[in-house]
Amino acid sequence: MKRHAKGKAHFMKRGHTWEGARNGRKYKTMIGGSHHGDLRVTRTDETWDQTIDPFGQSVSYKPVTSAGRKRVSPYHSTEPILLAAALRYVRQEHIDIDFLTGWRQAFA
Repeated sequence: MKRHAKGKAHFMKRGHTWEGARNGRKYKTMIGGSHHGDLRVTRTDETWDQTIDPFGQSVSYKPVTSAGRKRVSPYHSTEPILLAAALRYVRQEHIDIDFLTGWRQAFA
């Protein structure tokens, strides 16, 4: 796990980070835990967008702002609900996840 800026290191403990793309946008996703064990999921849009600089030139850049970051911060009492919603989403979208193959037999 990468270390975050001072004050942010407590956010993710033993987390996982990966990059992906969807609908032409590039995302970085981090899943881990807070300093007291609650689940934390953060997705940051890292797509470079075309814009005009102060000198009138067309440039591509991605400023780091909170507007490009989405966060889910459930607590112990709501984590089962989040898991159930995520599994339902996976099922409805027909997303193939290896560890879910044969889960009914494992829990029967």
